[in-house]
Amino acid sequence: MKYAITASAGLALVLASAAATADLYQWTDPATRVRQLSGRPPAWYRGEAPGPRVRVFAHGQLMDDTAIAVSTDEAATLRARAFGTPAASEARPTTAETAPPESTVVLPPPPPPPATAAPGANAADMKALIEAWDRDREARARSVLRETSPPPPPADGAPR
Repeated sequence: MKYAITASAGLALVLASAAATADLYQWTDPATRVRQLSGRPPAWYRGEAPGPRVRVFAHGQLMDDTAIAVSTDEAATLRARAFGTPAASEARPTTAETAPPESTVVLPPPPPPPATAAPGANAADMKALIEAWDRDREARARSVLRETSPPPPPADGAPR
């Protein structure tokens, strides 16, 4: 019970901070292999300099993934929006420009965590729970992307 209350309080804090900033940026630090979550984009986000893969979530929806190639103009627009600066190509955005892109992937909500937890749960238990949840979300995202992306061309180059 104590673990459930602590987990609920932590989740509420993360959700409140994510709701306040609207966007949640997620990436893995290449030096430490630690997953980072922030309400601010990392310096390399959609910039010219390469950096680790960044996923952007807004209200539980995957809004951007730097592993997906976009045009230079769209990258500049995404970067300008993230850093709160007007893009060179943006004079005044219209409703169509501020709407989420058509390629926005809406993931189903994750399954709720188990209702029972061992008394005296520690940080290692919490980390394992978060990693399991992350693996589940990533698997769901990959399945949605597989369903929405065209099949790869045949290996031998022959038409289908």
